[in-house]
Amino acid sequence: MPRLQRRLLKVTIIGKYNRTTVPGEVRKLLGLKEGDKIAWYYENGKIIVTNPKESE
Repeated sequence: MPRLQRRLLKVTIIGKYNRTTVPGEVRKLLGLKEGDKIAWYYENGKIIVTNPKESE
């Protein structure tokens, strides 16, 4: 079975109104630009953030 690769990209802070910034490296890896939507999933105790366009 292939081993999953995981690396810490960035730690962000939850600010006023529970907002946070999506780091530039994450936006680049997911191919996101201003105005794009992101999808948040809860799976096995972890949060997964994806570009919903890639799963269409």
